[in-house]
Amino acid sequence: MLVENHDTQKFKVVGLPKDPRYESVESIREALVFVPPESAVADTDAQLPSPQQLEVPAVAAAMNAWVQDGRPQQPLRFASSGEHWWGGFRSFELGDNTLWIGVVVPEGDLSGGIRLQQLLLMGTVIAVLGIGLFRAITLAKRFSRPIESLVEESERISKGDLEPGKGIESNVDEIRRLAEAHDNMREGLKSVIKLEKLERDLDIARDIQMGLLPEESPDTPGFEIAGWNRPADKTGGDYFDWLTLPDGRTLFTLADVTGHGIGPALIVAVFRAYLRSSASDDDVKLSTVLGRINELLCEDIPEGRFITAAMGIINSATQQVRLLSAGQAPLLFYETATDTLHNWDADDVPLGLMDGVDFGRPRTINFAPGDLLVLTTDGFFEATNAADEEFGIEALEQFIRDHHQLPPAEFIDQLYSQVKSHAAGEEQGDDLTALVIKRTAG
Repeated sequence: MLVENHDTQKFKVVGLPKDPRYESVESIREALVFVPPESAVADTDAQLPSPQQLEVPAVAAAMNAWVQDGRPQQPLRFASSGEHWWGGFRSFELGDNTLWIGVVVPEGDLSGGIRLQQLLLMGTVIAVLGIGLFRAITLAKRFSRPIESLVEESERISKGDLEPGKGIESNVDEIRRLAEAHDNMREGLKSVIKLEKLERDLDIARDIQMGLLPEESPDTPGFEIAGWNRPADKTGGDYFDWLTLPDGRTLFTLADVTGHGIGPALIVAVFRAYLRSSASDDDVKLSTVLGRINELLCEDIPEGRFITAAMGIINSATQQVRLLSAGQAPLLFYETATDTLHNWDADDVPLGLMDGVDFGRPRTINFAPGDLLVLTTDGFFEATNAADEEFGIEALEQFIRDHHQLPPAEFIDQLYSQVKSHAAGEEQGDDLTALVIKRTAG
């Protein structure tokens, strides 16, 4: 250890290096030239030797090399007495002085330690490899049999056999979790297959339901008629239809079953069958047809289900439409000559709610050229956007005023576009169905 005086920048020895000459107390005292305490307080520096005075070549060479190299903090390599050495110095502030601790080591000692470390490392690696090899053989025996069983199960599943196989037992947690994941995968595949089958069945149901809708407009001289349907799911609970009666008049209907999906779609099919059978008489009366359908539905459909329906008959000879509504509203009729839009409520209760309903007389609508009857299900005016704002009946009425001059099919296309624009990308929440009847100008 050395002390450097900040004023003189001279180094004095305060701690001796490891040397046979400095093993006893007397030799240490003599080397450091200690003086009586009263003199040491007055002039301590004067009594300490410099590094060169110790007559230890390695220390003196280390000191010279360190000073010449600019007193680096990192270790430095130097030569002394024909040998290579490594030395390093660290400083500590002590008031007006700096304490330096220096270490010098022969390079041979360091390389010998490195060789010893290399040998120890090689021995450790060999031992670890031996233990690892033994452990690997032991684990292989524990893993191989259950893994082979898992492979057999995977091959069986790949062939389409999804029935549970023999259980795979193992005391290894990873194998047990893998076997559980295997079983979960089998059950998941079963669910996927069921879902795919359900999707195919729904596609078939949708094709059947769409096939129940009319493909062409009826022959109604003096009138144009168009209908359109878009379910919220693959199948829906909305329906429109028309058929030519024996006396040449045209019966039309628009219906909406509560809810949407496969259940309402089945009820729609039942409603269509009842309608076709009830309207086969020569003298068809709307109140009678709706009464028959209501009685049959009350017996068949589950509690809580019902159908709103608007039904009418077009008479081309008189240019009139007879219209009766069972819970279906609004009924919107636009008169071109007076620019008047009528918004009529339903005439009676929905179908399937209660039996014994006596449906009243239908309203008679006299059509002038350009007049328009618009029937829609609530999916149109209840369509919402991201702010949960409905399209609304007022917007529907305004659309009729602005676009009444369009042909029925184009009218419906434009209406759907406007409702879709209002929704602004929001998912369709309910079935959409529209039926539009217009008196031609001819």
